[in-house]
Amino acid sequence: MSQWHIDPTPYSLMVLALGLIGLGFTFVAQSQVLGVVFLAAAGLAITYHLYHEKRESMNDMTCPIGQDCVKVVSSKYSRFLGVSVEILGGFYYGFILLTYGLIFIMSGAIPSWLLFIALAASTFAVLFSGYLTYIQAVPLGWMWCVWCVTSAIISTFILIASLLRIGDGIVPLLSMYEPISFTIYLLSIAVGLGTAVATDVLFINFSRDFEISKAQANAITTLYQVTWAALAFIVVAGLGYFIPHYQDLMQSAGFRVSMVTLAVILLNELLLHFNVGERMKKLRFVVKEEEREQDELQRKRQLTFILTTVSAVSWAAMFVSAFAEALFEIPFTFTEMVTAYLVIVLLAAFLGLLVEKILSLRAVGRLEDYLPFDLMGETAH
Repeated sequence: MSQWHIDPTPYSLMVLALGLIGLGFTFVAQSQVLGVVFLAAAGLAITYHLYHEKRESMNDMTCPIGQDCVKVVSSKYSRFLGVSVEILGGFYYGFILLTYGLIFIMSGAIPSWLLFIALAASTFAVLFSGYLTYIQAVPLGWMWCVWCVTSAIISTFILIASLLRIGDGIVPLLSMYEPISFTIYLLSIAVGLGTAVATDVLFINFSRDFEISKAQANAITTLYQVTWAALAFIVVAGLGYFIPHYQDLMQSAGFRVSMVTLAVILLNELLLHFNVGERMKKLRFVVKEEEREQDELQRKRQLTFILTTVSAVSWAAMFVSAFAEALFEIPFTFTEMVTAYLVIVLLAAFLGLLVEKILSLRAVGRLEDYLPFDLMGETAH
């Protein structure tokens, strides 16, 4: 085995050198193209190192600053939608390296659509890096992988260098592909709504036996990841549409309501995925533990049902406001629309509590005599 895969020092020095050269070209020499090339090469070196370590020498993997990189890169969060994050990172850095290498060789004479895709990819990378950094800080309990953090820093500087290179041409570039951005924005909202509804339906269906199995919890977790992907597309495509029209859109009641619902959805998904979803397989309806533990379990179930119903109605509100704004002028003020949305959210939370209460009573053999049919569609006896 190569000494480089046992001792992290050579990779650390190589990544540091490539990164510093990239930053030097970006901010000192004012050559953002070469800066991105070297930064992408540093990121590619990191992803290759992680890829090799995870498959060949995981037990020998060490961290340059003494953290436990093994636990981070081997955790359940190391895959997104079934793909290892270092593979996703390798494709991203490789694409950026090739794109900006072409820009340098051809002196900037590349198709505008390729530059647009590269800019979108860099924005995605920063959002995804933020997602992974949050995971290290919160779900993993302040457990850090220096390679992951370094990759997040590199992707951030790549985006900065890309924006500096485009400069005042950012608005014309985004305006040129505005229809594509807006279409992706609307489609991503539709996907988010569909995923939220599917999550609610599956969650209730999986509760038929009054217990969420590990396989069922994993299926719902996958849907959560699809939701995060939809949110990333919404942000990236939304920026592509917003920046050329920010003055008009900031005056639009429908657009501002969409931003409010997006903020609620983001907070709701953070709580649902990382604080509730991770414990979903433990959300049993019938337990034999102490009464205090039963009360704690009930609170977790209630929070889960509240968050899932709020998620569905929030996505529906964003869907309606976005498509209504695209089709016709909304005849309501921002205050009226936000007030209506908040009332709907409160009703959804109450509905979530009601469903949880019904299932809890049925789980202990009560309530059958008061319902003409089963909540799951079966005839009551």
